[in-house]
Order: sequence, then C-alpha cells, then structure tokens
Amino acid sequence: MPHSEESQTEAEDKPIVVRGNLTKLSHYTNNWEKIQSFQVRPDDIVIATYPEAGTTWVSFILDLLYFGQTSPERQTSMPIHITVPFLELDIPSLLLSGTDLADKLPTSPQLIKTHLPVQLVPKSIWEQNCRVQYVFLPLSQHITILFRHI
Repeated sequence: MPHSEESQTEAEDKPIVVRGNLTKLSHYTNNWEKIQSFQVRPDDIVIATYPEAGTTWVSFILDLLYFGQTSPERQTSMPIHITVPFLELDIPSLLLSGTDLADKLPTSPQLIKTHLPVQLVPKSIWEQNCRVQYVFLPLSQHITILFRHI
C-alpha cells in the first residue's frame, strides 16, 4: 500500500538514533556524513550550546564583534542562519544544508553554531585547534526552558 504524503512526513519527524546514544529529528541527521567530514579552518569559531540556551543571541553578539565595523549591513540584510550557519541543520526548504552554508562563508573567521555533544562534533574542530565558545545555562533554568519548548 503506498504511503500518503502525511504518513511520510510523520515518519521523517520521528527521532533517529545516531551512534547508539543520540536522538535527533531527521532534519538534523540527513547530512550526517557531511557533518563528520566537515573541514574547519584554524581561525574558525564554533558556538556550541544546548538547544534553547541562547545560541542565536550569542551568534548575533559574536557576529557584531567580529564583523560589525567592517560590514554593519550584515545584521540587517542577511538572516542569522546564513551569516552563522547551524552545522547539523538540513531542511530542504532552506536549499542548502548547514555544512554547505558554512563551506561557502566568505568571512574569516567563520562563525558556526552546533548543538552536537563534544564526542560527535567533526574531528577537524580538534585537529585545527579552532576556538570553541561553549554556552550553558544553570541546569534548573535549562530544564524549564526545554519543558516550555516541548
């Protein structure tokens, strides 16, 4: 029996197990091979956060600090998911995955954000010794935010 479009969408939204210990929705895992083989540059800055822990806020701040004086129009002319791509995101309506967007960034340093745990980030982050900005909230605050988000 052929699957309807609705049941196919439901199947795509179910959690997926990655490496036996991490579940994410399919639009985060569709480009897993690209994530693992992604090559950062030594001057890149990776913004690592838990979901809903201020990722976009920190992305805007770092983008302003690094590029606010040289190209202030970035903040108003380009969406933040283009200027600071989300590494593991792969939504067909965005046309390019996070890894593709990051590869095409003309800036130096590149600002890239991720929610991946340390054991799953691309190895090139550690091999190139690039800067990692880790953002966290107190546990009680984070649990409350995630509960409201679900």
